[in-house]
Amino acid sequence: MNSFKFASLPLAVVALLVLAMSPVSCGDDDKDDDRGEEQTWLDDSTGLTWQVASVCCMKKRLAGDYCEDLSWAGFTDWRLPTIDELRSLVRGCEATDVEGECGIHDDCDLTTCWTDECVGCEAGDGPNAGCYGEPNLPGVCERFWSSTTVGDGVNAAYGLFFDIGYVARSLYIQEKHSVHCVR
Repeated sequence: MNSFKFASLPLAVVALLVLAMSPVSCGDDDKDDDRGEEQTWLDDSTGLTWQVASVCCMKKRLAGDYCEDLSWAGFTDWRLPTIDELRSLVRGCEATDVEGECGIHDDCDLTTCWTDECVGCEAGDGPNAGCYGEPNLPGVCERFWSSTTVGDGVNAAYGLFFDIGYVARSLYIQEKHSVHCVR
């Protein structure tokens, strides 16, 4: 493992380094060259266009900056998805897909919208490599940031853990998770 510490660099330098790298999936273990064509995937059910790449692993602030600064496949209007948009990518876990019984949505307050259904589904039972992510996008088993904040938005945000279909409440913004950008 690389012993280089990004934490010792100023945030602006770290952001430039991350932006200079071509996004690849954290869990991508195949031998093909993922730095080829800048691909997108149009979700016909939502009308959203997704970057066909996932970037691992970023703190919340850097994740949002990455998407806002992204120029990909001729588009520059990328952003970090909301929790409802991420939930639209859940496959095979009905409780946490966007129409499911989990009460967490873009406009919820953590104290009023959390339900037991938000905990997801059985590990290893998802339709895509045992996980619950959209198969047209990399990272079907990864954990992703959303732009939807919790409370005052200073210390926490929602995320989605596709390994178990869990709609994560109150992710500490200093944690590092993967990023899918959307437009």
